[in-house]
Amino acid sequence: KYSLVVASGAYQLVAKANGYKLGKTNVTIASGSTKQQDLNLLPIPEPFVDSPSHAIQSKWYNNNAVTFTWAPILDATTYYYSFNNSPATDPTAVYQTTGTGIAFNDYGDGTWYFHLAAIDDSGGQSKSVHYKVMIDLTAPAKPVVASNSHPLEGKPYASSVIQFNFNPAANETSGADVYYYALDTSSVTVISTNSASTNLANIELPVQ
Repeated sequence: KYSLVVASGAYQLVAKANGYKLGKTNVTIASGSTKQQDLNLLPIPEPFVDSPSHAIQSKWYNNNAVTFTWAPILDATTYYYSFNNSPATDPTAVYQTTGTGIAFNDYGDGTWYFHLAAIDDSGGQSKSVHYKVMIDLTAPAKPVVASNSHPLEGKPYASSVIQFNFNPAANETSGADVYYYALDTSSVTVISTNSASTNLANIELPVQ
């Protein structure tokens, strides 16, 4: 509440608070009277952010060209934004745009966060929204393969079922998701994504 003494006449009351739309109303005050006037300050809506390039926030992407879009907010004249490794930054006027989309390129491996806030014509700022992007451009190291059932290469064994186990491929960013393999008589077989696959660190294969 805020009180002031004014002469009789017609006035426009204006109120402003950070994070709220401008509130104003017209009042007329008669001589010698007291008037209490309430102003409704409506919060500035938060923008809804989407990413055409990285649509799922919990998924790793082998892509560091990142795009964001958002629907326009009524009465918003500009948008503050930032893109960094912090999950809860409130963007400032350092980076701003009047558009409803933006693109970033050449960001490195890791987890990144896009932060956005809408600004109205009175300078009020909405609550910040945050969007997570996970980038992994680095291929994992090749796994180290061993066999409990056939521990020595080149030595004959009676068992026709081979047990393979391997240390998971080192990947400091996202980790290994799937392994592709083949069992045949060639020493130069090229493994591809069309080969058999597993997400386990040990498998048993019968000799055909």
